[in-house]
Amino acid sequence: MVGKQRLLFFSVCWIQSFLSRCQAQDLRRPPIFSQLFYDGSVSEAASIGTAVMALKAFDNGGGKITYSIVEAGRVPFRVDSNTGMVIVDGKLDREQKSRFSFSVRAVNGDGLTSTSNVDILIEDVNDKVPEFIEQPYVFKVKENERIGYIGRVKAIDGDQGRNGMITYSVVPNDLIRIDPVSGELSTTRSLDYEKEQEIILEVIATDNGLPPLFSTSLVTILVEDTNDILPVFNESLYEADVPENEANYPIVTVEAISDDPKNFPTYIIRQGPVEKFTIDPLTGTIRTKEGLDFEEHEQHVLIIGTRENEAISDAEATTKVLIYVQDRNDNAPVFVNIPRPIRLPSTVPVGHVVSTVEAKDADSYAPANIVRYEILGSSKQVFSIDEIRGVIQVAEDLNKRQETEYVIEVRAYDMGDPQMSSTASITVIVDRIGTVSPEAGMGFAETIHSASILEDAEANTLIRTLVITNKPPEVSQISCEVIEGNSEGLFYAKTNFEGNCELRLSRPGLDHEQKIAYTVIIRLSTSFGLVGRGKTTARIDVFVVDVNDNAPVFVFPLPEGKYTYGKYWGAILPNWRPGAQIMTLTARDEDSGKFGEINYYLGNNDGKTNLLDLDSKSGIISLKTSIGNITADSLPSRFNVYARDNPGSSMGFHETPITVYIGVLQNHQEIVMIIRGSRKERVEKDKERILEILQTRLGLAVRIAAIKEHEFLDDSGTVMKNSESTDIIFYCIDSDFDRILPRENPQIVNGLFSDTARTQISNYIATYLSLEMQDIRGPLDSTQTSGHSLSASIIGWNGLPLALVALCAVVILTGLFSSVYVCCNWSKYKKKRDHRPPPVYFVPTFTGVTTSSEFNPKPYEVMEMSVNSDDSDRSDDLQPGLVAHRQFISKRRSLYDLKRPPSVVSETVTTRTSSMPRHQANNYGRSIYNHSIEQRDNNYSIIESPIPTTNPLFLDPSVSEAPDGLYSQENISFTEIEKSDCLDYSEVKTVL
Repeated sequence: MVGKQRLLFFSVCWIQSFLSRCQAQDLRRPPIFSQLFYDGSVSEAASIGTAVMALKAFDNGGGKITYSIVEAGRVPFRVDSNTGMVIVDGKLDREQKSRFSFSVRAVNGDGLTSTSNVDILIEDVNDKVPEFIEQPYVFKVKENERIGYIGRVKAIDGDQGRNGMITYSVVPNDLIRIDPVSGELSTTRSLDYEKEQEIILEVIATDNGLPPLFSTSLVTILVEDTNDILPVFNESLYEADVPENEANYPIVTVEAISDDPKNFPTYIIRQGPVEKFTIDPLTGTIRTKEGLDFEEHEQHVLIIGTRENEAISDAEATTKVLIYVQDRNDNAPVFVNIPRPIRLPSTVPVGHVVSTVEAKDADSYAPANIVRYEILGSSKQVFSIDEIRGVIQVAEDLNKRQETEYVIEVRAYDMGDPQMSSTASITVIVDRIGTVSPEAGMGFAETIHSASILEDAEANTLIRTLVITNKPPEVSQISCEVIEGNSEGLFYAKTNFEGNCELRLSRPGLDHEQKIAYTVIIRLSTSFGLVGRGKTTARIDVFVVDVNDNAPVFVFPLPEGKYTYGKYWGAILPNWRPGAQIMTLTARDEDSGKFGEINYYLGNNDGKTNLLDLDSKSGIISLKTSIGNITADSLPSRFNVYARDNPGSSMGFHETPITVYIGVLQNHQEIVMIIRGSRKERVEKDKERILEILQTRLGLAVRIAAIKEHEFLDDSGTVMKNSESTDIIFYCIDSDFDRILPRENPQIVNGLFSDTARTQISNYIATYLSLEMQDIRGPLDSTQTSGHSLSASIIGWNGLPLALVALCAVVILTGLFSSVYVCCNWSKYKKKRDHRPPPVYFVPTFTGVTTSSEFNPKPYEVMEMSVNSDDSDRSDDLQPGLVAHRQFISKRRSLYDLKRPPSVVSETVTTRTSSMPRHQANNYGRSIYNHSIEQRDNNYSIIESPIPTTNPLFLDPSVSEAPDGLYSQENISFTEIEKSDCLDYSEVKTVL
């Protein structure tokens, strides 16, 4: 029994000891920081040891707290282990790092820890001096140029904000000024090379810090000499003669005089046929580019000027040159009739008229146009010709000769100097009645022949039959072969059944454009050796006659032909007038003569092509009507154009179609490239290279619609023009889908408008073309420009009433919808208000602590009351109440009476109180203000109060005043207060 009691005693003691230790452990708590986050700032100029902010943590046991930085050494700060003061511990540089965030640890005597986050902003000070970049600055400007842009200087400042803002200035002078923001230098007046050949000025870059810092740089401006003493012509008229058909012939040398020894005039042809003449720009010698034709123009007029003197009103700025073309015998006689082969019996008498030939000469004057005739070769022994009339007669008895065929070569020549001539062949076949003497031997009747063959002749086509005289009885014993002039294997020779030799085409392959004539040598042989001397070979001149065997082919010159895939593209600008040139079509034909001439015509496109005009000779498509007459359905956006050769012939021609796309360039498709500091004449010279750069960059077909003076808007919105800069208007084409792409197309945005693309294009143009690209953008606002947009021209005035009707309909429908919506919501609110359920109250189950009227709180011990309506009514209750307010009760009198607001007379009110932090800027950037109730004439009203709201039950007894930022995570709630006219403070029961 005693043992059991002793065991029970020791068990009770052990349990009490265990409970004591548990209770002691429960009372150990980690320190609590007054704030979860600390924000602060310090100047980057702060020295080591400068205090930044104080951190404060509290321990419920009142023990000592030690502070330290987590991961110390990572930031240029340290914290005092005793006071919690954050102190600068290293050099600060905002340009390297502008903000530091780290954690601070607080450790109490029990070894328990807590952390708080610290964020310190490094404030900038003006410690960086502006620094000029891209030095040295050397610019060139021509003398006598109008006031304008010279160049730009640039400086950078490593500071932030206004400390990094730079203002430019120059040492005062009366020649050069600078834009204080952009650093652009410009002249205040035109410069004179004779006075200012070199200008050196000092540019100052100053920042906006306090105190301001500055740096300087030298700028050198070189003034280039120009021809300001203009050359003039002393002679107003020059006259000269030039023979026709003489290329590169020196005609005359003109001379312009200038008093400036450095000013050498540069001669140019201002007016006249520049395709026929050229002038040496240094010497002024005028020459012919090609031979002149007296029959085309007997006289030419040239106006010669200089590049240095472009004055229109100055009569001495130009001189006139009259050039007289001297006629020469440059046209050979041309046969107008060539008889067909003529057959004659061998018994015709001498003097018999065989035929008459006629030739004409195109020269204008005698004796160059007087024609005479003669017979060439051996035929002149048998036949004769009247040299004036061209009558051919038999001159010898044909029976005395063995030939059965004669080819009479007739030469027609003029009497000019030099003499010009042409020949024609007449075939005469002699029907033998007698026999040829065998002593003459076998051989070719004629050893020189000529023949013509069409270039598209088929294989085995007979070219010429060569008659053989004194043939042996057996024809099979005669053979003939081609021994010369057949390197391409186009010809072969054979003996026909009559025993004569035939020259035939072995295969197709003749091409007049490649070779127009062949000379073939044929040799005759026989096994009997009966061939006469000098008649074993014969020469045949074979002339290839051109036929229309090539169709026209459209050409697409580079770079425009790239990415178009065999189609032509063009666009009409909204401000174009009738007659404006849209595009030029070009086709080529490999044939010669008339077969190679090309005419263009529009295909049948449902009558829409009457809006356009096509020049049949040049292929130029131009606008026929005003753009205001072009509508969406009348615009021939796609149509066919045909190129036809052999014009004027109803047969024997070829025609080739091509698809052409033409549209009106709309505002959202137009792209403008601005070239700064270059006139449009200068930019025109590099048009093709700019187009090549854009197409290569985009991978799309690009067309330049116009090149014009730069347009911009001034401060008042007025469109101004700058002739010193140029706008290149272009657009991009999607050849796969046959459409003009808008500027917003991703391929265009990435290829043109991105920063990288702009930089690359600008570098290309500057490097390869020596031009400065200022920007790539869309066109100016159409409401501020003088032109009209496509939409305005297409829609017209007729679309305005329809738009107004649609707008009115939208307004009416919106009003009806709004009315229905308001009525529905009002009905819903009334229904919910009338059937509102009774409020549900929740009473906490904590042990209550009752306060009495003798409770004497400290001034900062204030209980916050939050008066809320029932949860079900929060979102829908439209009655004004206490939902959005906080009310506080503070002891100003011995008795606290709170008069209920009129809005909650019929409601039971539930209130809750909680401790709130002192008025300060929290992490969300807003301040928390307290409210209190003040008695005025026995009525209490809610007033704003800066008194911090704290929890009196959480205060340390040793703290006499409310510490800054003290707060509690506990809540104090009020129990339900019954309905009454006034609330008595003594009836309020608080529950922890």
